Amino acid sequence: MSELRDRELHDLLDGAADLLDGGADLGGGMDVDRQWAAGRRRRARRGAGAAIVAGAAIVTAVGVAVQTGLAGGSGTAPTAPAAVPDGYTTFVFAAPDVVGAQSSQSGTEQPTVPSAGALEGTSWVLAEDLWGTSTPAAEVVGADPRRTTLEFGDAAGRGWGFAADDCGGGWFQQDLTLSAEGRFPAGDLATDDQGCPEDAQAAEDFWIHTLSRGGYLRELGDDWLLVSVVVPPASTTDAPSTDEPSTDAPSTDAPSTDAPRTDAPSTDAPSTDAPRTDAPRTDAPRTERPEPTGSSDGTAAPTGADGTTAPTSGGTASGAPGAVAGPAFVDPLEESVGQPWPGAGGDLFAPTLRAGRHDGFDRVVLDLTGTDDPGWRAAYTDAPTLDGSGAPAGVAGDSVLGLVLTGMAYPDPGSDVYADGTLVLEPGDLGGVVQVRRTTPFEGTLQVFVGVRGEPRPYRVFVLHDPLRLVVDVRTG
Repeated sequence: MSELRDRELHDLLDGAADLLDGGADLGGGMDVDRQWAAGRRRRARRGAGAAIVAGAAIVTAVGVAVQTGLAGGSGTAPTAPAAVPDGYTTFVFAAPDVVGAQSSQSGTEQPTVPSAGALEGTSWVLAEDLWGTSTPAAEVVGADPRRTTLEFGDAAGRGWGFAADDCGGGWFQQDLTLSAEGRFPAGDLATDDQGCPEDAQAAEDFWIHTLSRGGYLRELGDDWLLVSVVVPPASTTDAPSTDEPSTDAPSTDAPSTDAPRTDAPSTDAPSTDAPRTDAPRTDAPRTERPEPTGSSDGTAAPTGADGTTAPTSGGTASGAPGAVAGPAFVDPLEESVGQPWPGAGGDLFAPTLRAGRHDGFDRVVLDLTGTDDPGWRAAYTDAPTLDGSGAPAGVAGDSVLGLVLTGMAYPDPGSDVYADGTLVLEPGDLGGVVQVRRTTPFEGTLQVFVGVRGEPRPYRVFVLHDPLRLVVDVRTG
């Protein structure tokens, strides 16, 4: 046994030497082929050491391999990699020189967190099955392109992203950052929408959706990259909203053409506040009451940016029993402008985003902090892009309502109000709204994109106070 320990120590020291040797050329970038070769050398040494271990140790190793599911077959499915929260699905990506092989390794290796620098210049190919199950990845993605790859660093060494059949794809403009737990932050991916074959386009939609919400990266040995993401709502374990029904007194405003409903409990979606740390979130969905829908009980009625109930620009006054007090809905061909517009920077922050179903419309609420009222310009757009970079916004939905808000402030150094970048909300159970995106400030402004089903729908934008929030209603009835 002393001889075995000496050999194992020798292997560890050799492995460390390989690692130092692989990173010694700090000025010349990483030699990918040398890294894969070093990995094979380390695996060969581990295999030689394992060959000395006798009967009982071999049985133990086989048992571990079956329990972790790394030996293949129909053994007990393993759990997700340690520290990845529940609700994440883990995909396996292979290094180019092991594509088609099983991720068997030695059966005893545990996922580890790579450094972002170590991944620079590498590419990985999606394996057939998910981590820990025999479920095909194509079944979860909803498409089966010939080849899906992850790539880290473009020609200039910047950013990272994916490609599907060398046609569909998406790219983070920012360099990869990883927490100690392996979490990468949410953000927007640029894409050029080339009109790819059906499977490539479906894969592009899936990966843009999932990667933009953030996730976890882990390595298994030298040849396998584990990517844990939250798959689209239909496949996640998120609990549905259980919002209480409204107790607001009925509005006595003039009639609208919306037919009254008698089952009008609010189903506002839970807050999409992204976690401020990398610890798993275990909070139950946040319960929201509907926004006040009238002033007959003394609650605040919706107001314009100037504090009145005048409608935003465009549209005509509504009127039918049960109509919600406030601005008129705007024709989808018109824009809505709220003063002050255009405006300079102010003291406003937009930390959270939520949405819910109401009678005849879906409501999106952007919570604001500060003393100023925002100005805004809203209109449907055929090509939603991000201010500053000009990159596509990547918004889900058949039509996109884009808003630019003024009066926004940059956070102080160390503030976490925008620590997770773009917020992405996908309510899932609304009548018209399918996705909402809130960007981070740019030159005193902030963008909100509302993706809706079908053709552009009538909408309205207004401000509510106490607490301060911007409201976007999209007609569904």
